[in-house]
Amino acid sequence: MRRRRPSGPLRAAAAACLAALALLASPARAQVDLLRELRTVKHVRIEGARLVPAGAVLRVLKTQSPSRWPWAERSSLRPDFLRADTSAIRLFYRHRGFLEARAGFRVEGAEGAPDAIVVFTVEEGPLYRIADVALEQVRPELHPPIRRRIWSRPGRAWDPAVPHLDTLLISAVHQDHGFR
Repeated sequence: MRRRRPSGPLRAAAAACLAALALLASPARAQVDLLRELRTVKHVRIEGARLVPAGAVLRVLKTQSPSRWPWAERSSLRPDFLRADTSAIRLFYRHRGFLEARAGFRVEGAEGAPDAIVVFTVEEGPLYRIADVALEQVRPELHPPIRRRIWSRPGRAWDPAVPHLDTLLISAVHQDHGFR
């Protein structure tokens, strides 16, 4: 006896049911595959930091080495954190006078291993310092209070945000002395 194949509408409904079952099964399979691929951070290391202590750089990172306590959870290796950390390193160096600093990262470890070592590489570049601070068009009697309050001092590292802060402080000194 021969089996009859379903006709047009019935065949389409059977195909739709099979497709729905395949879709329902694939997220579970995808989650299992994703859990296999999830890795934890075993250690975080900084390479190339010569003039700034590596410990100071590590404190600004979201990606952290695991705790020394054995019952503590290990942090997950997250690509979004790695990208944010490279930006944080560049800004950290920029505020310390390294205007040309660059940062990158690499992940070390075996392909199927659950733990990964994250290495952040830093190219510091030259350190820019303030050579001199001149106060122009300021009354001579206001020079000492302004110099005491501003952040810019000869020999300090150049930070691009400091001139904006100093402008506000100079304005505050003028207001304290009755000038608008």
